[in-house]
Formats: sequence, structure tokens, C-alpha cells
Amino acid sequence: MTAFVGLDIGYSNVKMTLSKEQQDGKLSDAEDVIFPVGVATLSAFNNQRQGITGSRIETTEVLVDGVYYAAGIEPGVVIGSSRDISENYPQTMQYKALFHAALLHVDDTHIARLVTGLPVSHWQDETFRQRLIDLMKGEHQIAEKRTVIVDEVEVIPQPGGAFLDAIEAAAQSGDDEKDDLLKTGIVLIVDPGYYSTDWVVFEEGALNYELSGTTLMATSRIIERTAELITKEYGAAPGKGLKPEKVEKVIRSGGNILRYASQKIDITPYLNKASQEISQSALSEISGSMRNIALDATIIAGGGGNFFEACIKETFPRCEHIATHEPVKAIARGYHGWASRA
Repeated sequence: MTAFVGLDIGYSNVKMTLSKEQQDGKLSDAEDVIFPVGVATLSAFNNQRQGITGSRIETTEVLVDGVYYAAGIEPGVVIGSSRDISENYPQTMQYKALFHAALLHVDDTHIARLVTGLPVSHWQDETFRQRLIDLMKGEHQIAEKRTVIVDEVEVIPQPGGAFLDAIEAAAQSGDDEKDDLLKTGIVLIVDPGYYSTDWVVFEEGALNYELSGTTLMATSRIIERTAELITKEYGAAPGKGLKPEKVEKVIRSGGNILRYASQKIDITPYLNKASQEISQSALSEISGSMRNIALDATIIAGGGGNFFEACIKETFPRCEHIATHEPVKAIARGYHGWASRA
């Protein structure tokens, strides 16, 4: 079979939506895949794959340039599995290992079209885009006896995936009014990711390059600020403050209680305060670029969307705010819709 893939490799999770061409020529139902971004050499992983509690750590074993890696681990769980959050992330071994892990999840040997994205600032750099295309296109050996061929790769600005997803959702629901709003109006898409918050503006369905950008006021900064606020109130010896990774783990699990300094702490008030501070800083940058624009709608996507939602509505009170279904998957779904187009 032939697969069509939308792939969003983030700084916190890898999100993928895929479908396959069946014998009757029709596409299978779309399938979603999501896994964390931690990567370690397989040898390091095998030395720690079972903790003292006996719980086993799930992973995907992939071959990258002749070396086996464990990919898809919670960052920091295994020594050496901490994530790279540099601007050169798409050129790192970690990124390539995650890409190979995604190919393994496709469970096919041929991908007709793969659509992915980059933060707006990187996408605007043609050389950066071409490097990513060169990385993903062609033949990839992902295991000793498995190769995957990717025929075509397209790279779009990350928030554009959420725009495409919103259009598809309006069409699927038969909401002609929303479909018309998205295709003929001025729409701001905000994508609060882990490392950066990206935004793009579409006018009558066309990307406005001048009204698109990136800020580092993002989810990672909210997590760091939450840890800072808790450490300040509960105190810490030098170098013994609450680690942001502990806050992230609680958020990722959907809980709100963590243990620090021998006490159980509800992170909710600290997280709310941090979200307000960081989202206001980010929206200050975004609204500054919208001074002479009358927006018709906003769309929030990405794993950090819930941290920014209130501030976006407050900053742009006179336009329609369009919610996405499962925002963390919205961008990959949009990429897939574009990949599987006729």
C-alpha cells in the first residue's frame, strides 16, 4: 500500500496523522499517532529500561546512520534522553531518530506524500526548508532489514496546519458560514508550542508573510516560570530548586499535584499566574504586528493552546474565536489533509 502522512515533530511530542491507499483506490480512515520526544542510544536505554519499581519504559528502536537508538521516551527518564531545544533542532540526531520512529509507526515501505512544517521564522528561510526536505525525502533505512521510501515532501509554516484543519472540519460538519469566514476573511492562527509560539495570518485563504512571526514566549517558559514561582514560595538551597521537568510531567499526566520539599503542592495557581504572564508577553508581540488589521477570526492550536486562550480572547475581543478539536493534534491533521489531497 501507499501512505499519506502529516507529521509534526515538536519539542515535546511527535504528532502524526496518516492514511493508506487501499486496493479499491480509496483512502483508509485517518490514524493518529503521538509519542514523546526523548531519544537515547539503545545501549544507554537498555541499561536503564527497567527501574527499581519493575515498571518498563516503552520505546521504539530505530536505526540512524548505522546506530540504534531508543526514540519516543519521556524526556529525562533515561540518562542522555533529554531533548534538544535549539534552533538547529531539525538538523540534530534526535530529530532524525524521531523521524525514523515516525516512519516505523507508519508500518509501510512507501509514502507517496509527506507534509510537515517549521516554525515561521525557520520556514521563511529557504535554505532551512530545503534541508528538511532533503532529510525526509528519499530512501531511509530505519531497521536492519527495513527501508522506507518517501516520494514527495512539502514543508509549510506550522500554524498553517491548524488553518487547513479548521477548513476541513467546517467542510465535514457542513458549516458553510464558517467555511466562508475562513476562506474569505482575515484569520489569525496562534500556535503555542513548547519552544516557540508561532503565528500566521491568512487573508482570503492566502498567507500574509508580513503578518507572521515567532516569539520564544511559549509553553517551556510557562513551565519554567511555574517552577520559579513554587521555588520562591517554598524556598530552596542553591541549585536545589524545583526542576521544570517535574512540572511538565504533572501537566502531561493531566494532574495538578506534585511533591516538592517533602510537601504535596497544587500547581494550579502557580501555573495560572505563569500562563497569564507569558501569554500576555507573547500576545503583546503578536498584537503589535496587527495594529492596522481588523481580524475576522482567530484559531488556537498546539499543546499550549489552553494556556493562551483567555489572553487571546481578551486581546482580540471583537472577532470570532474558532476552537479546534484536540488542539495538540490539529496541526498534524491539517498536514495530513494537505498530504492526502487529490
